[in-house]
Amino acid sequence: MIYKKLSLKDQGFFERLFGKQPKENAFIEVNNLLSEKNIQEVTIEDVQNILSKYKVGLYSAEHSRLNSLYSDYLRHCLSDKLLTDDEVETLGHLKIVLHLNDQTVSQIHGQLVSEIYKTEFDKVVSDGRLNEQDKKFISKLQNDLKLSDELASAIHKESSSKIVNNFLHNAMSDQRLSPDDEKELQAIAHSLGAELSMDAHTKSLLDKYRLFWQIENSEIPTISVSLNLNKNERCYFYAPIDWLEQRRITKGINYGGPTLRIKIAKGLYWRAGSLGVQRITQDVWTTIDSGTLYLTNKKLIFMGSKGNKSIQLNKILDFTAYKNGIDIQKETGKSPFLQFENNVDIFVMMLGRALSEG
Repeated sequence: MIYKKLSLKDQGFFERLFGKQPKENAFIEVNNLLSEKNIQEVTIEDVQNILSKYKVGLYSAEHSRLNSLYSDYLRHCLSDKLLTDDEVETLGHLKIVLHLNDQTVSQIHGQLVSEIYKTEFDKVVSDGRLNEQDKKFISKLQNDLKLSDELASAIHKESSSKIVNNFLHNAMSDQRLSPDDEKELQAIAHSLGAELSMDAHTKSLLDKYRLFWQIENSEIPTISVSLNLNKNERCYFYAPIDWLEQRRITKGINYGGPTLRIKIAKGLYWRAGSLGVQRITQDVWTTIDSGTLYLTNKKLIFMGSKGNKSIQLNKILDFTAYKNGIDIQKETGKSPFLQFENNVDIFVMMLGRALSEG
């Protein structure tokens, strides 16, 4: 049963005092009328008499509650995901007797029909594909639901974009983008007719994660540089850096030791004993030079403004990566800290791979 009979609301204190009826009862009486009679038998006069009895205007809050009576019947009609001609005719009659305007009815239809269509569409494309059979089903559903092309197109675009973005998010969750991931992404977008639109930040991340995968699973890409490299030596990376080394500095001086203070004359004293002097020192990172760092399959090459340096990869004992650079532990000599502005993560991965293959 679509409409269930409801009990009328009792008068409140002020309503009894002023001899008024609760206006909410106008909605209840119209509901009860629809529960007792066939919708096609209800007339516009029947409903108008009820509204007049309770002095309910067409633009009042009480009248707007009649929208739900229309929604309830439409939801009942859509339970089988099909609007028949008879149901459309009954809905048209219900719209008239409830004094609903075209805009209100259009909004109710759009919301309820779109919800059903979107649910079914999402089920069909959950695998990221929309084949010919799926398209026929969706087209028939749109026609059965009397859904406009405009709303159907909006649902297609929203749902397809969500599927593409979810796949992309999952593919990038490990900060790697494999060729298979890219191939599947393109296939999903093509099948769903979704546009792969990305902002500059997302494109930059994709480029980086694509490179990460290549560094770990394929050949490290090489670049051409204007350096005189040895035979079979290939350059993987270069970037501007600051070359830092630890330097010992004196922070202060402590004075100590036993002394004896002896008065010689008024205001004049003599100290007897020895005075111990202790320097307080500390090792601090100090910028030695700034320039360009190159990573090859054989060594690190630094071309600085004050001079050039190089470290053979087989002389590196260990390294520690930080957000702003990398601490290199050399076999001999001072171990530097290479301070980066950008792409330290790419350098660290390439260095690790190069060391593992050295």
